[in-house]
Amino acid sequence: MSPWYSFIWSRWLQPVLLIGLLLSGCGVLEAQEFNFKNYTTKDGLLSPYILRTYQDKLGYLWVSTANGLSRFDGKTFTNYGLPEGLPNPFADAIYMDSRRRLWVGTRRGIVEMKGDRFISYPQSDSLLPKFIFNFVEIVPGKIWALTDVGVYQFEDKRWNKVRLYPGYENHSCRGITQTARGLYINYGRLLVFKANDGKFQVIGPYHDNAHFYNLIQESKGKVLISTVRGLLGIRNNQLVPELDSTAGLKDIYVFFYDSKGRIWTSDELHGLRIVYPGSRQFELPLRGRQPELVSCVMEDDVGNIWISGNHGLIKLSENLYKTYKTSQLGLESANKMVRNIFQCSAGPLFINDGTTTLKSFVNEKFVKYPLQYKSRDSLPNHELIIDNYALDDKGRAWFSIRGFSLAMMKGRGLYEMAPGLSKLLDEEFDLCFDPFRKKILVVGKNSPFPVYFNDTGFVPLPVTCMQQPHGHTMHVHGCPNGMILMATDRGEVYSVDGNNRCKLQLNEFGSKGIIRNFYDDRSGDVWILYGGRSLRRYSWKGDSLVYREELTKNKVLNSNNVEELCFDKMGLLWVVTSSSIFVIREVYPQGQHRYYKIIAYFSKNDLLDGDSFSDKITLDSKGDIWIAFEKQLIRFFPQKILNNKVLPPVTKIEHVKLNLQATDWRSYADSLDGIFQVPVGLKLPHDKNTLGIYFKAVQVSGTEGVQYSYQLEGFKNSWSTPGPDDFISFVNLPHGNYNFRVKSKLPGSDWGKEAVFTFRISLAFWETWWFRTLVVLTGSFLIILAFRYRITQISTAVELKNKLHELELKALKSQMNPHFIFNALNSIQALILDKRSREAGDYISKFARLLRQVLENSDTNIIPLEKELYSIQLYIIIEKLRLNFDVQFDLDIDPAIIPEREMLPSLILQPFVENSLWHGLSKKQGEKKLSIKIRVEQDWFLIEISDNGIGRTRASENYGLFPEGHLSKALSICRQRLLSFNQPNKTDPIRYTDHFDDRGEPSGTTVVLKIIRFPLVN
Repeated sequence: MSPWYSFIWSRWLQPVLLIGLLLSGCGVLEAQEFNFKNYTTKDGLLSPYILRTYQDKLGYLWVSTANGLSRFDGKTFTNYGLPEGLPNPFADAIYMDSRRRLWVGTRRGIVEMKGDRFISYPQSDSLLPKFIFNFVEIVPGKIWALTDVGVYQFEDKRWNKVRLYPGYENHSCRGITQTARGLYINYGRLLVFKANDGKFQVIGPYHDNAHFYNLIQESKGKVLISTVRGLLGIRNNQLVPELDSTAGLKDIYVFFYDSKGRIWTSDELHGLRIVYPGSRQFELPLRGRQPELVSCVMEDDVGNIWISGNHGLIKLSENLYKTYKTSQLGLESANKMVRNIFQCSAGPLFINDGTTTLKSFVNEKFVKYPLQYKSRDSLPNHELIIDNYALDDKGRAWFSIRGFSLAMMKGRGLYEMAPGLSKLLDEEFDLCFDPFRKKILVVGKNSPFPVYFNDTGFVPLPVTCMQQPHGHTMHVHGCPNGMILMATDRGEVYSVDGNNRCKLQLNEFGSKGIIRNFYDDRSGDVWILYGGRSLRRYSWKGDSLVYREELTKNKVLNSNNVEELCFDKMGLLWVVTSSSIFVIREVYPQGQHRYYKIIAYFSKNDLLDGDSFSDKITLDSKGDIWIAFEKQLIRFFPQKILNNKVLPPVTKIEHVKLNLQATDWRSYADSLDGIFQVPVGLKLPHDKNTLGIYFKAVQVSGTEGVQYSYQLEGFKNSWSTPGPDDFISFVNLPHGNYNFRVKSKLPGSDWGKEAVFTFRISLAFWETWWFRTLVVLTGSFLIILAFRYRITQISTAVELKNKLHELELKALKSQMNPHFIFNALNSIQALILDKRSREAGDYISKFARLLRQVLENSDTNIIPLEKELYSIQLYIIIEKLRLNFDVQFDLDIDPAIIPEREMLPSLILQPFVENSLWHGLSKKQGEKKLSIKIRVEQDWFLIEISDNGIGRTRASENYGLFPEGHLSKALSICRQRLLSFNQPNKTDPIRYTDHFDDRGEPSGTTVVLKIIRFPLVN
């Protein structure tokens, strides 16, 4: 600025403008409404004193406090301090460069964040900066640090001094702004311009005050600088006053020029103020909430304004809603509590605080609206706690009052209506206006059906074809189609049609599905709110309600605890749950199925300050939605909300852990990327195959209700079901190349961009092709050697075993055949001598068949069960002739057995049958029985041979009398044959059981043979 211009400005123009402002009334105004959120130590900040805020290129908001640094993702503050390597808790400058390196300037030096640690680098000189004003990146990768001892550039892991304006190498540099023409350099005492050709020009003359020139900023082609004398602009390299309204302000130490052209300023005398484009006046953006000290103003990537000061971190967002504290309402009740809120059809909005003095909202103000008793009876304790209300077609408001009472408001008159109901109802539960009958309906105790008001009094609704409701009728609702719906305390819904006929409509959940209320939408559908279960929608089909769909925790909502709902004038559905408020629109895409889209979502944690009670909602005459909480009212602006687009969050992978433990990735990865040092080009050995991946949705406006979905390409290519978890682990992954992708969305937003993490798990050396080839060759050689050796062993063993078996069989046959044949022939001879030639011929035929069977089977070790049994039957017939007694023989075979297909050792049963006949039955007096029972148990035959003879003990006394004394040897050979046949099982294959009668005398013997099944294969 030239001396002449400065003289004219200070002596003439500035006073004239100030007088003009005062005369024209252009002083300080109250600003437009902002939605206000104050973050403090209760939310996780390290300190309520905030020095600076900065949003990095990843979307995180960094907050410098008096006790350290905090990183905010929209939900959680992650804190860093001295234990993480910060040299000093005060950080005056934060910056992320184009390489995604995060630099922090503390009051004891500059550090870079890597992972969860901060590291420092040496300087080229011995000067120690005590204050870092800012970082600038003139060209990509070229970082300058502006300090109180000059400018430093980072290169080769070292901070080197930069010489800009001659003679000022070691002077404090408070800011550098780059334009197309060159650099504006603010030395505090001096403002210099360095053109692109290297020439310097002094823009602001030297001043003794070290911070005469404070902050410099360029936005939308305009360069502004705050000075001790006010806010100035630079035009044609000259300093000029920027705004008339700033002319009288001194010592502006904070200013910010936002994306909407608004200028935010702060000074010690006036605090925070704002000037809108085209305005000449300052306005107060924080009415009644001004911090004593403002240290920084910034704007994030979605347009929120962040105010740093000594009372925490303040977020200002565009006003989608407005909050009214009870202190603003002037409530009359002692507890200053909002009880209800309702909109009269032809009047103002009313607020009920439990007294007979309502508050009406007129011309953006709350004014008293006292009610006067117009009936002889007054309300108990003069309390008007409205639990429910209904508006009739005559402009009257009807109230269901706490304590089961009823009142009516007409104008300012209040009428106590309970006495007229006392003969019909003991207690009033609910009321509604029936738009079809044009009547007020009331339900209560002792009457299953509603009563209605006929302008002179209450009379019962004349219901015909009555179907008696079960339990108490708790809620009533009049539908536009003439149907009256009633809900009982047992979860049942009944209807009364236009002809007053009653019908049971619904009984879906019984007493576990208590109904809280009914609602009609613009289409005529009925919405039913089930307490703690869901919100269900029904359509009318004739006179019946037909279920259509439901909104639950797993569909659209985040909770089944729905408290209230309302439809606004645009058809948007407002749902209040225990934790959130949803604004939902039904979407009908062409050629597709309709669906519900969340267009706005509000968390009660952000809306309320320790106030959570909310079950009253109403639509006012302007189309705004009001929700009543105990200590405040919130007024939502649906049109603004509909026009406000919810941006998707940015998803970032913050940590990767091996075996769920912190890992030094330098030995496995090509490099480490970004502030979280996520491994790049990760290659893991086969036994390092369990990974835990931590990710986060970043949206500084808030991430309440965020949902994540992920996929692991190379393992499972489908996306996971959306959920709130921000961690996933993969255990014992097989070898392969993997791409882990994760995305996130907020209620009302689309899915954001995917974050990708790539890694590879190597093959174990024994799974590589060369190792497998070597193993195959080596194994093949060993197998051939072993095969040849084994063949020799098996051949020798088989040959010896076969010879042994043949010798055993021949020995057995040589032992058995001579005696048997001799005695059988003697018996046949006796028949011939007795001239019983027919019988002798029959026995000769059987004896011949038996010998033939023995001869046929003598050359093989195993025969079919069918042949064995045939031989036994022939043998028994011949033995009966030899022994000259009759034997009752029974044969029982399990139906699952096919005798001609089951194999067993030949002549294995004959020795045991012979033992029963000769030693058990031959000396027995009376009836003689012999039975063979064959059954299957898993892979075994169990063959039971039983007789009712004299038993083994008495039989042993007579062994010497029989020529068949060889039998014990034969049985021993049978045992050995069975053990060999059953190999490798070593269980004894023969088990004896002795039987005794009631006197303890022997009554027979059972022998059980356990033979492995050996089915015949075609």
